[in-house]
Amino acid sequence: MNWIKFLKDVWIVMLSSYGGPEAHFGVFANILVDKKKYLTAEELLQNIAVYSLVPGPTSTQTIVAIGYKIGGPILALLTFIVWALPAIVIMSLIAFLFPLIKENTQWIKVLTYLPPLAVSFIIVGAMTLGKKVFKGVESYIFFSIFLFLGYTFIDLGFWLYPILLIGGGLSYLAKNYQLLKPEKLTITPKWQYLIAVILIAGILAILSQVLNNSFFTLFEAFYRYGYTVIGGGQIVVPMMITELVETLQFLSLSDFLSGYAIDQAIPGPLFSFASFVGASAFDGFLLQMFAGIISGLLIFLPGILLVFFIAPLFKEISNLKSVQLFLKGVTLAAASLMVLIAIIQFVRLPLFWDVWAVVII
Repeated sequence: MNWIKFLKDVWIVMLSSYGGPEAHFGVFANILVDKKKYLTAEELLQNIAVYSLVPGPTSTQTIVAIGYKIGGPILALLTFIVWALPAIVIMSLIAFLFPLIKENTQWIKVLTYLPPLAVSFIIVGAMTLGKKVFKGVESYIFFSIFLFLGYTFIDLGFWLYPILLIGGGLSYLAKNYQLLKPEKLTITPKWQYLIAVILIAGILAILSQVLNNSFFTLFEAFYRYGYTVIGGGQIVVPMMITELVETLQFLSLSDFLSGYAIDQAIPGPLFSFASFVGASAFDGFLLQMFAGIISGLLIFLPGILLVFFIAPLFKEISNLKSVQLFLKGVTLAAASLMVLIAIIQFVRLPLFWDVWAVVII
């Protein structure tokens, strides 16, 4: 595989990715599956499902895992840099320029059509992946059941993902238990990456408590979000407001929400918002850029290390028949969740003709 060509495609994917992970998945399906064929729709859904159950930014972990599948750890790291670093640097710069940005509110108009654009990506992604995964009446029945369950228990919030995905895998496995045979497998987990996640967390926690320094307090918080949050940027924002705005008062709530609105207009992962918050806590260009970039890298770091731990492990166990059946159910459940999110986001759009026209176009 030509690494330069793949990284160029990742760059195009990054430039096309707005909104949360569900919108990003639509872009992944369109470019990486349909146009470039780096993986199948089923493989993409399997990765989405696996990393939806793992702490960290789901879309970032998914695209990094694709890079790992193609070229191993080095290409995975380069994939992360191309995917996330531009947004991290831009959000750090925006924090430095924010006093000027606040004086001119014309930029708010730019955000008008981003939500319907993101919704259109979600719809296209759901349709693209769905039509390639659904094979036979059984798949449609299974999908319909989990779509109904997802709609019924939508109030579970971020717990809905792991419950439905695991439930989908177990129920499909139970239905096809007669196909199972005794299997043996010797796995060699790369424990060093999991140990690194725990070790870095401990070091930052100790430094934050002992030194009582604003830098380490902030950095420890962002790293902790990276290994505790399951989902995307929408999940981590309430945690940031509670701790960094209301308790530690690194910036005002008004500036926080304005920065988050701007982040919606920046292509790439939403976790890059950590760079804006980190840079906003300090004064001076060099200090802000340093704090912003380190904050952004730290919130992504646990999720990337977990990809390096899970990706080779997943490759080893995916040949087992029991795992294949489990993943089939997980994949159908993931497809139903994407369709559910597409429906929910679509009906939540404001009833203005131009907004709906953007979605249709």
